[in-house]
Amino acid sequence: MNGAGPLLRVQGRRVSAEPTAFGQLMPVSDNADATVVRARLETDGGVLLRGFVDPAKIAAAARAVREHIEVIDGTDVHRNKRVLTALADAPEVRALRQDAQVRAWFSAIFDEPARSFDHTWVRAVPPGDGTAPHCDLPYMARGTDRILTLWLPLTRVTLADGPLAILSGSHQHPTIQDYCRLDADRLPRRLLPRFRHGRRVPEAKFSRNADGCRRELGGRWLTSTFEPGDAVVFSARTLHCSLDNTGRRWRLSLDTRYQPDAAACDPRWSGRAAPR
Repeated sequence: MNGAGPLLRVQGRRVSAEPTAFGQLMPVSDNADATVVRARLETDGGVLLRGFVDPAKIAAAARAVREHIEVIDGTDVHRNKRVLTALADAPEVRALRQDAQVRAWFSAIFDEPARSFDHTWVRAVPPGDGTAPHCDLPYMARGTDRILTLWLPLTRVTLADGPLAILSGSHQHPTIQDYCRLDADRLPRRLLPRFRHGRRVPEAKFSRNADGCRRELGGRWLTSTFEPGDAVVFSARTLHCSLDNTGRRWRLSLDTRYQPDAAACDPRWSGRAAPR
């Protein structure tokens, strides 16, 4: 990570690259069993998995996303819910969500049969953009809170391309536990407008100041460079963001949520209610 300082920004604000503040998300070994993965999830809140998905399946999904983007005009595709919903239902993207080997891996981690949500979030992020720090539970916890997120880059992603980053240990902090009780679609009026770390916070995000999050909660922001087929799995209580895309190309990635099959699923993301 040395020498990457100028690239480290979140929501337009510089992020400290000091070793005590920012580091490498270390992969678990290919033969790590579920006990090892659970321990890493408990400690850091997330794990890096190299070569987790067949790169050929990733390449097929990347082609489908690119082809769809190329036929529409403008760079606001990443905020166009209609377009992103169509991309999420592309056969190549749906195949990744329904991949039997991936589902079997999550079943091992939950120690019971797992299922995915019926929706994949497609991220097509142009240069200049990034995602503010937040957790997933405020957006999808009307069923169970036993949710894990699978983040899959569709191309090689460097620090300049705006990769996902997690704040290690944040899932255990009492402030995050309280924040995760929010419902993004039912924010109490007394909380609006919301401010944290000196900046206004959009919707149910936690903050727009990544360094402010770290100073308040402790831990380090962890990320890496990624190749197609690599993945990050993290808790729905883990604070995460994406670095701003300071490169010259779009960052393409997918994220899908998994949970125990027997548990209730948030109706917004399951069955007929899921975006189509």
